[in-house]
Amino acid sequence: MSGLIGALPLSIPTLARVLDRSPDCVKFLDLEGRLVWMNSNGLCAMEIDDFDTVAGKEWSELWPAAGAGQVSAALSQSVEDGISTFSGFCPTAKGTKRWWDVAVHPAADENGQTVGYLSISRDVTERENRIAAMEAVVAEMRHRLRNGYTLVCGLIRGLSRGNAELSAFSDEVQRRITAIADAQSVFVSGKSQSGLATLVSILIEPFRGQIGVHLDLEVDPDIVIDARVSDAIALVVGEFVVNSAKHGAIGKGGHIAVSGKSADGALTILWRETAVEAVSATAREGGQGLNIITQMLRANNAGLDLRWDTFGPVATITFQAGFAQDTADAARQN
Repeated sequence: MSGLIGALPLSIPTLARVLDRSPDCVKFLDLEGRLVWMNSNGLCAMEIDDFDTVAGKEWSELWPAAGAGQVSAALSQSVEDGISTFSGFCPTAKGTKRWWDVAVHPAADENGQTVGYLSISRDVTERENRIAAMEAVVAEMRHRLRNGYTLVCGLIRGLSRGNAELSAFSDEVQRRITAIADAQSVFVSGKSQSGLATLVSILIEPFRGQIGVHLDLEVDPDIVIDARVSDAIALVVGEFVVNSAKHGAIGKGGHIAVSGKSADGALTILWRETAVEAVSATAREGGQGLNIITQMLRANNAGLDLRWDTFGPVATITFQAGFAQDTADAARQN
């Protein structure tokens, strides 16, 4: 026992009274994972009127069948690692939908022998509802944006119909617009992962072959990323593409090199741009692009190192999570 806590006159009932005041759902489980005790706020959060109705039941029985295995695994993992955490959906006893962040700790006696488990569940339903609402808005924005791309392509086709010279130009413009639309809808089908190389290629390809522009892509094809990281990368790279089209190599000619690799537990994406003209300004009054990029990366615990050389920006984006190596199935699907 560390510190001076051994000097405190703590008994099991005293400890139970302290934990009873916790705003979280606190439970003690025996070695079989059966409920021994639950604090008052936990009973309230789970809408259990009388603890006797669940006393002695396996904790996993309170969860939907889809989450029961995760609950059982958390008990054994807590013994191995000292703690186990997971997030999941579990409705209350009266059917109210709730989402929880859960931590499980092994409870040991004075000899270090595990005698049960302490489970602490925090109600994160409000957070999950906000995320769900945000995802619905994003999905709607993507849908409307793609419809906008389709409308523009239709207008271009109509204006060029019957004119051979304009038709060739129209086809090229439509190809680029369609490629940009594809980048915006990588995850519309509900896929949880995508190949990094595929995403970067989709974002850059509309500008390959443009006169005076040289593009180099060197992205590890075995890296897969989850949807949130993909959204962040699409936003960041998309912003660099737009700025380059307005002021840099894509608009005025030059060279752009984009690389992506994972090493030492981090995913690093490098954007290096060299335009034919020197950079005249690195920021503009009222510009929101960099602020949005910074916020998006911060939300993903990612970092951005941006510096400006004479002929363009050099940006390094670093992610610590949300990617994997050698998950071939997800990469092949893209």
